[in-house]
Amino acid sequence: MKITEQLANLRQLRLPEEEFVVVSSGALAIRGIRDAKDIDVIVTESLWTELAKKYEVTLNDWGVERLCLPHNIEILSPTQSIFGNSKIVPLKDIFSKADVFNGIKFMNLEHLKLIKAKLGRPIDFQDIKLIDEYLSRNPA
Repeated sequence: MKITEQLANLRQLRLPEEEFVVVSSGALAIRGIRDAKDIDVIVTESLWTELAKKYEVTLNDWGVERLCLPHNIEILSPTQSIFGNSKIVPLKDIFSKADVFNGIKFMNLEHLKLIKAKLGRPIDFQDIKLIDEYLSRNPA
C-alpha cells in the first residue's frame, strides 16, 4: 500500500494532530526513502489511555503493548515502546522536533537513526544507510 493511502486511513481515525507522531518506516516512506508495509504511531499517554478503551491491547514480538487498528495502523505504547520510553530520544523531543508533512507529524531522521542503531536489526542498519544517503542528497 502506498504511503498516501496509508495516511488517508490514518486521517480517518481523526486523532488529535498534536498527540501523535508517525515513526519507523512511515517516517521513511513519507520522504520517499523506502516503502512502508504499515504505519507505526507513537501517541501521548492521554491519547493511549483513550484509545485503549476502544481497541484491544496486544503485545508485539518484543512484549510491548500496542493497538492494532484497521489498515495496518499500529499504535505503540508510549510507556513501553522504544519510541516512547527510551533514554535515546525523550518522547517530548520526538513530538517537539518532529517534521510535519501535510499536517501530520513524522519522526525526524536524526532521531530515527539513533533508535534504529539501538534496535540493531539488519533492517535497521539498512535503514540507517538509506537515511544517510537521503540526508547527503537533502541537507537541512
